[in-house]
Amino acid sequence: MLENGFLVDGKYKILDVIGRGGMSIVYLAINEKANRSWAVKELIRTDPRAAGISKKETDLLKKLHHPGIAGIVDVIEQKESQLIVMDYVEGHSLDQVLEEFDRIIGLERLKAIHINDSMNPLGSHKDRHAKIGEGCIGKTALQAVATHPRLQGLPFILETPNDDAGWAEEIAMLRETKDL
Repeated sequence: MLENGFLVDGKYKILDVIGRGGMSIVYLAINEKANRSWAVKELIRTDPRAAGISKKETDLLKKLHHPGIAGIVDVIEQKESQLIVMDYVEGHSLDQVLEEFDRIIGLERLKAIHINDSMNPLGSHKDRHAKIGEGCIGKTALQAVATHPRLQGLPFILETPNDDAGWAEEIAMLRETKDL
């Protein structure tokens, strides 16, 4: 784990942890000379899943140029980890969204949650549902919503293009927290 203030490759100063997953930690960093913020994803080499995915991920993402995908600007090999430096897209955490909702409306007024993945990226102004984990929102983000402590006890309405067996699999997947 990188410490706040650590300087990566002489140019990316680590400011804070902004996310964690099963194989990585994501940090907010700044290049002070360029006065620009970056996301730095640290893939730990001791996790066998990280070694195979990291090379595939960086090779593929370096070639992609799309407004809905964070671009990779640098890949730094370290002894125990690989660091992927990518565009930082500022947003709000789920905790921040729930805090604001509670302040403005009140969480006690939230009676149910409609949940689905999306075939289209944020800002597309389209409501095209996808199966959980097969869309632009993704399995990890939807699991975070479904298992968030402040949302427990609320009914979730699953609206995905599926059948009974598929919905049962999606419900089980949403209840998993091992990858969060």
